[in-house]
Amino acid sequence: YDAATTAGGEQPGARSFGSDLGGCGGILHDAAGKAWLVLFGGLRPGMRDNETWILGPLGDASSAADWCWFEIQADGRSQSVSRPAPRFHHTLTVVQEATADGRCDALLLYGGHDFRIEPITEAHVLSLHHVDLRVQHLQGAPQLVGLEQVEWQEWGAVDDGEGPEERARHTALFWPPCRGLVVIGGETDELYDDQGAYLSRGPFVDGHAQWQELPELPVDIELNSTRDLAAVVLPRDKLLV
Repeated sequence: YDAATTAGGEQPGARSFGSDLGGCGGILHDAAGKAWLVLFGGLRPGMRDNETWILGPLGDASSAADWCWFEIQADGRSQSVSRPAPRFHHTLTVVQEATADGRCDALLLYGGHDFRIEPITEAHVLSLHHVDLRVQHLQGAPQLVGLEQVEWQEWGAVDDGEGPEERARHTALFWPPCRGLVVIGGETDELYDDQGAYLSRGPFVDGHAQWQELPELPVDIELNSTRDLAAVVLPRDKLLV
């Protein structure tokens, strides 16, 4: 291991993460192809925040000490209405799609429990494909040029009755063969375990998506929970759950 980000400056406070399977964030690429690690939220003493932090630009481990943290949509508040609502038991999934200027990746935040421990459907997306982020080392802390152009956007879907209802502790992953987001199982209202599976082919960055209902999970709901299921993409366009 090499110690990262020893260059000083602001950085996220100590936290644990309450997102399921999708981890706490993902790696995105900006317009110049530079890679950045993006983190969202987390559990801190007595609260859950909705801070969003970006680390980079990533590169060889030998340069890790020079990586820097920067806060996205910072306003001095740990919980801010300008960012997606604080939550836990959500998923954060790196998705990919074709755009007018090429292919891009984005981080999709979906569902979870709110502060009332009630499941929600609220979804947001974050992308760096439109901006070339550049670190400037001026007097004092390093500055990230272009950071003001990076914001969460609400991700909506057409309400045609085919989409998933509110849920938390679900599974979400990007399925490359159909370039879509798959949401599986999870906990809905009244602690009910859902057997449903759903597919959305986007668009993720701009526009309103549509959902397609997939076959239900073939499990006995009285004997098997559909919360926190592990899922992986296999060769020959298969999903293993």
